[in-house]
Amino acid sequence: MGRTMAFKAGSDKRTAVVGFLTQLVMIGTKKEMIMPESNAELAPRRWWQLKLVEILVVIAIVGVLIALLLPPVEWVSDGTRVLPVRVFAFDPQTGRPIPGAKIALSRGLGMYQPDQGPEIAKQFSGLSDWKDSAPPNQTALTDDQGFATVQFEFNVSASRKHPTRRAFPAKCWILVQAPGYGPVMVTAGNTAVEVQDVQNVGGFLVPVGLLRVQELQ
Repeated sequence: MGRTMAFKAGSDKRTAVVGFLTQLVMIGTKKEMIMPESNAELAPRRWWQLKLVEILVVIAIVGVLIALLLPPVEWVSDGTRVLPVRVFAFDPQTGRPIPGAKIALSRGLGMYQPDQGPEIAKQFSGLSDWKDSAPPNQTALTDDQGFATVQFEFNVSASRKHPTRRAFPAKCWILVQAPGYGPVMVTAGNTAVEVQDVQNVGGFLVPVGLLRVQELQ
């Protein structure tokens, strides 16, 4: 229904523009017919007999029609951008931050459909090896306030529909572990976010709650 109304509105707009330009041509061609100097001027004229202003109006009509009828140009710009990921580790039982928690980032598959579940789980089958071999520049320890910041290279994209660059956090996986707590693994997010918004708040903010091991038994 919405698309039909939009198409109708666009058609009405085009009709109005074409009608307006057509009247301009009629005004130009009939200007001399109002007070002709001779009957010869009332005879049909060939295209080469048109005056310059009339030719320019016709060219303008053709240009506007082409611009209205042709579909808009689609464009997409892809790339990568290094942005900070700021993780906050906390104990949900006590409501306090967890200092000294180890943060490790890795690139993996993003989950966009429910049927991707088995594929997502399978990629981390070697979890113990992965957490120990994470690049040094993608690991950190949380401070006394429970925060740790790690730089990560995100996929970014812009298009005609979204002209400002957006980052896609679904492929950034974060493993958080601390002594006495069960490890937790999450992504930096699942929704595209404008790069400028991420920079304004100091990075992707990811709160992670860890449960004590005895609570999990």
